[in-house]
Amino acid sequence: MSEDKDITPNNKEFVVLSVEGYQKLAGIDTSTGKDLYWTTDMDTEIPIKMKLQKNNGHDLLIPKTIPQLFLDNAKNYTDWPSVHAETKKGKWTFWTWGECWNTSFKFARATVAAGISPRSCVNIIGFNCQEWFWIFHGTIMADCIAAGVYTTNNPEACQYVAEHSSCELICVEDEIQLEKYLQILPTLPLVKKIVNWGVDRYETRPHECVMGWQEFLELADQDSNSSDTVKERIENQVPGKCCSIVYTSGTTGNPKGVMLTHDNLHFAIEELIRNFAKTGIEDGRERLVSYLPLSHSAAQVTDILNNLFIRAQIYFARPDALQGTLVDTLIYAKPTIFMGVPRVWEKMEERLKEIGAQSPGIVQKISTWAKGKGTLHSDSKMHGTPKPFGYSLAHFLILGRIKKALGLDECKFHIVTAAPLKTATKDYFKSLDMPMINVYGMSECSGPATISIPGKFKDNTVGYSLDENDLKIDKRDKTEGGEEDEGEICWRGRNNFIGYLNNAEKTRETLDANGYIHSGDIGTKDSEGFVKVTGRIKELIITAGGENVAPVLIEDTLKDICPIISNVMVIGDDKKFLSALVTFKVEVDNSKGLNTPTKQLAPNVLTFLADELDIHDVKTTDEAINNDKIKAYIQSQIEETNKKAISRAQHIRKHMFLATDFSMEGGELTPTLKLKRSVAVQKYADVIAKMYPEEELTAKI
Repeated sequence: MSEDKDITPNNKEFVVLSVEGYQKLAGIDTSTGKDLYWTTDMDTEIPIKMKLQKNNGHDLLIPKTIPQLFLDNAKNYTDWPSVHAETKKGKWTFWTWGECWNTSFKFARATVAAGISPRSCVNIIGFNCQEWFWIFHGTIMADCIAAGVYTTNNPEACQYVAEHSSCELICVEDEIQLEKYLQILPTLPLVKKIVNWGVDRYETRPHECVMGWQEFLELADQDSNSSDTVKERIENQVPGKCCSIVYTSGTTGNPKGVMLTHDNLHFAIEELIRNFAKTGIEDGRERLVSYLPLSHSAAQVTDILNNLFIRAQIYFARPDALQGTLVDTLIYAKPTIFMGVPRVWEKMEERLKEIGAQSPGIVQKISTWAKGKGTLHSDSKMHGTPKPFGYSLAHFLILGRIKKALGLDECKFHIVTAAPLKTATKDYFKSLDMPMINVYGMSECSGPATISIPGKFKDNTVGYSLDENDLKIDKRDKTEGGEEDEGEICWRGRNNFIGYLNNAEKTRETLDANGYIHSGDIGTKDSEGFVKVTGRIKELIITAGGENVAPVLIEDTLKDICPIISNVMVIGDDKKFLSALVTFKVEVDNSKGLNTPTKQLAPNVLTFLADELDIHDVKTTDEAINNDKIKAYIQSQIEETNKKAISRAQHIRKHMFLATDFSMEGGELTPTLKLKRSVAVQKYADVIAKMYPEEELTAKI
């Protein structure tokens, strides 16, 4: 039996809802049009939507604030290690829960002493590190709102976030990030302080509002009331208010500020932990490596909030982790849980294949045998089938050594998130006895909407919905020729965000009148509750003939069968046929701390060209574009891709090569490496026009 309880805003109680009760807590009261249960204001408390069911297998999660959860750890696990960092190359140190609480609390006191208003926003820009952790938690302790800023943002993008969030305090990593804000400071009248945590103190300030890390913290001791003020603010916080804003990476237009409450984050993490705990999570013994941008919800939840629940130890990677040093950190930390976006796993795959190709023939034969055992063992772990005969020997000879070389020899969960992972890459790691676990979701649901765990897993799906959530398939939106039960994936639950900051229009588009988030993803849900993502509404191509085409499926198919291709972008909106832009896998230039693509073909591409196509004189993308054998090979792979399409409308008829790969620096990729289609279309408009000359002719006529 479930019960409902009425609640009004600005009330510290919480509401218990049955499924029917969600109808009462709609995002919009359609009878009056009054916004009741979502907001665009950082300071509005939103009722907590809890669903209580008998025999649901676990206790009701009582709402708590983030500082309450942090304080529980500081009191009960004072001397346990919390975060680790490499202070010098090869030299690591750690901070305990007690030390982390003290530093975060002191930052909160300094924030009060600096005159930063409660419920105002603090912008944080910098690579993952212990200071990021302390600033984030200290900001929330001071009853302010934490908002991460991508390190790749230019000054104009930084200005947008600061203005949009009404930021009063900015924390930067170093002089490079500081310079961005010094350029735009005259346009930010609300900003009171800029703290550079890469500097202890300034002898000569670049601006009167700029302070070093230590001198900012010392402000706390100059205000005798700051400690009591912070304690009072912590005690008065309520779980239904915003504590963090995650700015979407902006595949279209300006980023939106996703407002997440204490309870949103509390529930999302608790649901993840509760499910993974079924397969052997140990309190205080789990280790994670933090390297994905903390300004993104997935890393925030996994790296600096997850440890509040299981006391997981966090190891911060170097700033150049994605430029080649990540494996060094993995080898030292030996994470038991590792999360990567698809490109990270793909890079690992490429590197391992390069090494494997250089091994003697007998080693390659043994490796092939061992990988067969690895695939069978992955299946046994995920589906509960018996361990294959010969696995122990395969692990000793090959699989264990590969995992150790990656630093993943003690990893229990290999997680992929943020975007779909190619089937070929999934299968490759499966053969190495590293089955991929999907965590699917978006910032608007605090990170996770579905998960998979060993024993509750189905291939080619993104898992099942969080237990207390309600996930449905809205069949009003589906792709042409798609599965019968295909539609938009929608869900509602306690992890749903409370609105986009200062953007009622976009909030209404995402949260419907029944409290469902509309993901924009197309998919199916089977009888066992497993969800499959088949496309994305905003990325759907509508051809001139009216056919709906999901480009990602076509792109992934081509990338799966063509190992020299890095990126593919299918084009065809309002066109008579589909075309594609194609890039090659290349080496990157890290000399300026950026992952900038060069025109030098990647080593694994050169190996493939030599071994499979007998091409030895092509070293650059320009040479590849003009090589007849390579052009013929890629054309053949496009034809193979077309054979797998469900209709002729989904065939790629023309393609053009780009000499430079897509990148964040080039503007085509977001910080989580998603394709910005509108940006690429605009940037390569001249190239695209060459594939549709009849349009130019028609225009002239």
